[in-house]
Amino acid sequence: MRRPRAPGRRRAVRPALAVGVVLALLVSAFDGVALASPRSAPLPAGGSGPGPRGAGAPGAAPPNPYTMGMAASLVLGQSGFTTGGSGTTSATLQIPFAAAFDAAGDLWVVDTQNNRVLKFLPPFVTGEAANLVLGQPSFTSRTAATSPVGMWEPQGIAVSPSGDVWVADSTNNRVLEFRPPFSTGMPASVVLGQTSFTLNRAGTGPANLTHPIGLAFDSLGDLFVADSGNNRVLEFRPPFSDDMAASLVLGQTNFSGNQSNTTSVNLSLPYGVAVGPQGELWVADFENYRAVGFYPPLSSGMAASVVLGQPNFTTINETGADATGQPTGVSFDEAGDLWIAEPGAPDRVAEYLPPLATNETPTLAIGQANLTTPVRGTSATLVDGPSGVAFDGSDNLWVADSGNDRVLEYTPPTFAVTFAETGLPSGTAWSVTLNGVTRSTNTNATTFQVANGSYAYTVGSVGGYRDSPAAGTVAENGTPQTIRITFSSSPSPGIPPTVLALVVAIVLLAVIAGALLARRRRRRPPGPSPPGGPPGPGAGEAPGPIRPAPPSGPPGPTPPPAS
Repeated sequence: MRRPRAPGRRRAVRPALAVGVVLALLVSAFDGVALASPRSAPLPAGGSGPGPRGAGAPGAAPPNPYTMGMAASLVLGQSGFTTGGSGTTSATLQIPFAAAFDAAGDLWVVDTQNNRVLKFLPPFVTGEAANLVLGQPSFTSRTAATSPVGMWEPQGIAVSPSGDVWVADSTNNRVLEFRPPFSTGMPASVVLGQTSFTLNRAGTGPANLTHPIGLAFDSLGDLFVADSGNNRVLEFRPPFSDDMAASLVLGQTNFSGNQSNTTSVNLSLPYGVAVGPQGELWVADFENYRAVGFYPPLSSGMAASVVLGQPNFTTINETGADATGQPTGVSFDEAGDLWIAEPGAPDRVAEYLPPLATNETPTLAIGQANLTTPVRGTSATLVDGPSGVAFDGSDNLWVADSGNDRVLEYTPPTFAVTFAETGLPSGTAWSVTLNGVTRSTNTNATTFQVANGSYAYTVGSVGGYRDSPAAGTVAENGTPQTIRITFSSSPSPGIPPTVLALVVAIVLLAVIAGALLARRRRRRPPGPSPPGGPPGPGAGEAPGPIRPAPPSGPPGPTPPPAS
């Protein structure tokens, strides 16, 4: 049975709905005007920095910050680009094999033949002296030792997400952890591969190492170790402790194997390791003249998915533009490009662009004028046995040039990108944000210096004006350029949408509350009628005439009964 609607309910709700509809239409109208402002333009993707190489128009050549055979901008370990020779001081090196940066921007260099690790502080200058040494009590000592404070030919280094420095103490068959605060000659905190800091026995098993070299951390803080003498890569998961067992092995089908082979499953003297943007693990497979990529989810004994430097997983080709030589170091830049250090015949650091594919040809090489005719030398453009590669927080390339006893920095050249406006009154302040950097000016132009690449920009709003374009992408590719911004007067946007929405909400609440109150009054039951009198007016009826009250005072005499 349908429930009867309370009297007056429809009449109470209809006014509220009508007011709501009208005010909603007003909000829509004002909102359209207010939102027709410079901020209505959608922001392009990649506003946090340059996008991957190849972003932009389909088929367009991707802007690349680096160029074939470009010159280094700075050298450590030598007083200049043409000097050579090794040494054991705070400013000299002897076969530096690898390098890494910490979160503060400090550079850590593995100085292999000096049996030590040096730390250099920014801002870096050519020939600067290190400010701290690990593995030795001073900058002039180079004694090999098997102890908590000593090292013997270290070759690998990595900095954990928590800021700890890890060193592959290669000839001691162990990996050492150093925890901040750091100081010269300090002892290590944890040792992997040995049961104590005074042992250096080689071994095959989940807790043993034989000449470890490359180190890398993933985003979870797991440590990957290139256990080169056992032809495998091991993964150790935190929390770390002395002599702990590895949780995963690549390059072998189990923890007891150490055979060398040329397949998609096996490795042969792996040197460097690096974790890519998709969590993939790349290994510099030295004796197989290749680099191989293992893509997640990772599991023990799994096969690699991609091989660089060879046409397939079973071939060893030592020459040609596609051949990697014998790679030792691998690293990724911010754009996801893979860089491989090849100290053998190519004597170069080669760049590979994503998506990485089997037998891909490198796009360019550092240290050589081309990809096919290697030349070894000591200059700003040549290298001799580059073994390690790293990137600083500004995505500058650093190379451990072992044969020249030095470390080189390559800083991409920058070019002017100028934003020029028209339409604003003289002296009006306006701003532009390019690649996350905002600059304000009250002149008609502002200029940024950027390397080759694709960068997102947005123009700040100016009251009473619209800007066109309000956002876009700058594709810098080797030449200065100017982006022109036009400001034009915009009509008043009217009532701000947020204020209007608040007014609508208040009015609707008031209307609904009034309707409910009226409904309650109409449904109130009638009061009691006077004794013996006619019933009072019913609900919704108008009251009758007011009757005068009877006179007050004592009652009169009772009349005699009728005869």
